[in-house]
Amino acid sequence: MGKPFDILLYALLKIFVRLGLPLFCKQIQIRNKEALASKGPMLITANHPNAFLDAIIIAAYCKHRVYFLARGDFFSKPWQYKLLRLLNMMPVFKQNERKKNKELNNHSFEQAEAILSQNGILLVFIEGICVNKHELQPFKKTAARIALRCQEKKIPLSVLPIVITYDSLNGPGKTVCLEAGTILPETALLPFQNNAPQNIQYFNQALFNYINGVLQKRTRPLSKELNLGAKLISIVACLLYILPYSIIQKIVHNKTRNTVFYDSVLFTTILLLYPVYLLLITWLFHFLHLPFTWIVLMILLHLLAAWYAVQCLPYPFKNRPENGKYQEPR
Repeated sequence: MGKPFDILLYALLKIFVRLGLPLFCKQIQIRNKEALASKGPMLITANHPNAFLDAIIIAAYCKHRVYFLARGDFFSKPWQYKLLRLLNMMPVFKQNERKKNKELNNHSFEQAEAILSQNGILLVFIEGICVNKHELQPFKKTAARIALRCQEKKIPLSVLPIVITYDSLNGPGKTVCLEAGTILPETALLPFQNNAPQNIQYFNQALFNYINGVLQKRTRPLSKELNLGAKLISIVACLLYILPYSIIQKIVHNKTRNTVFYDSVLFTTILLLYPVYLLLITWLFHFLHLPFTWIVLMILLHLLAAWYAVQCLPYPFKNRPENGKYQEPR
């Protein structure tokens, strides 16, 4: 279920993301970790408040490799298709796009079925739409249809509902809570014999009740007031972090205006470019003939400053774009 190179790339990216998340998120709370260590065949159904950052965080904390269904228009160019397929993503198209992309759509569902038949894990954002708020949107039928296909093929599927919430949906310094629910056998969610419409309705309603119940109980953490010493340290930390952050933030803000992708693109860009920034600093210090020990200490200081700016400040970087939304396939 994947070439050795693909498996190695996924493992390395997962480590890279886990190292990068503390430079963007103040805290990530994981509840019911045991469920995230479960093996397949498993269908993960999750809410979707923050674009592909949701998928990044869920995959980072699942023990086993996760595959994803993603909106089809992301795969429009050959290089995009190859890259996203390398990252375990499969295209699914909206209803108005399905006629011209029917073959790709069918291929994705066949692959999803094959992954589950080989004890894999598939993540589906069950709302089929991303809006920068935690109120649930009506559930689409994709997840239920996949469960029905598995039932028909006698694949012993289990379903894991996951609820992901943020105390801020824009920018660094956020607290994230990832709560895994109880793993359910497909028979508990598809109880009706030979009645697909009724099964789909029951499947969606049961999961909606669970996810919505968790969201209703969730409260936003309060920001802590810093004392004078902590404020002074915070100012120094921000000065070291603000140059690379402000450049990246401005570019991302302009590119993602009126969309829900600001947070996701900002995190990904910081994850990719901040190491480049540190390499440039290392080259500069080496060019200035600073001792190796000093160079190492300066790099560690920059990393510590970035961590402190995110961890110890209540939303230090507040340039927030307008909310948006995008529609995913039904």
